[in-house]
Amino acid sequence: MKSYQIIFCVGVIGWFLSACQTPEGGGKPPRAQKGYLDLQSWDFAQHGNLNLDGQWHFAPQKLLSPRDNFQFSRWATVPELWHKGWQPGFGFGTYQLVIALPHEHPPLSIRLNSFGTSYRFLSTSANWRKMAR
Repeated sequence: MKSYQIIFCVGVIGWFLSACQTPEGGGKPPRAQKGYLDLQSWDFAQHGNLNLDGQWHFAPQKLLSPRDNFQFSRWATVPELWHKGWQPGFGFGTYQLVIALPHEHPPLSIRLNSFGTSYRFLSTSANWRKMAR
């Protein structure tokens, strides 16, 4: 799985991905579907940054790590507020997204703006150098 990176987001996540920047250059960005985001044909140089919006795996009331066997309960649309009917306004859970990257790509990063919840960001990739909050 050289071209795959699995990103786990653990904790209470409200607007986790609304902080990511929109694409530059006019390309229609792909969206996550059923916990998977295929970026193998995304040209970062031409289209720029993208949001990680779409359907993520979600395990409510569970704090899981990348080593845990991820048993999700439902699909969660990201970004989405919890109190829109499927979850009470308070709680916790684990989001998971598998991202397929091209074999050759520029150095990548993820940007998380401040938001009114706590979170922990985990990745199985050895390519992440430093995470700051």
